[in-house]
Amino acid sequence: MVRPLPRQPLCPHFCRLSNRAFPRYYDPCGITHFLYGYRYVPIVADKFHDDIKLLDINLEPGTTVYVSDDMKYNFYQILDEQGKYEIIQEIPEEAEDLPNRFATLGYEKVPAEIDRIITSPKSDNSDRIYIYTRQTTEEQKEL
Repeated sequence: MVRPLPRQPLCPHFCRLSNRAFPRYYDPCGITHFLYGYRYVPIVADKFHDDIKLLDINLEPGTTVYVSDDMKYNFYQILDEQGKYEIIQEIPEEAEDLPNRFATLGYEKVPAEIDRIITSPKSDNSDRIYIYTRQTTEEQKEL
């Protein structure tokens, strides 16, 4: 009887070794990569926020949003370019220059009354958006 392949005496041993050794090595490495991946990058969890979703839920399109931080302002310019909101960096000092209803990211000292404070359960600094209403001169005269 003629064998199609020559005998390879180490083949069965190598197959058994590779089938036992490699999964035992790769399995724990792969699992620990996913289990400890979040634990060793706490900076990512600290920076997460859902401000854009909060803006969409709580503000009407076209609302003016004042963003004083340079880094945040550059990011929120995307919303301004899409036409959803009017994003402005500098808050006017005079009350007459402010719109009747506007929002700020974080607390800002402005000559208007706070209408609502939007909070987020996904952030340590949970007061994310302040919505203000400015009294018109007629309303101020009535008071």
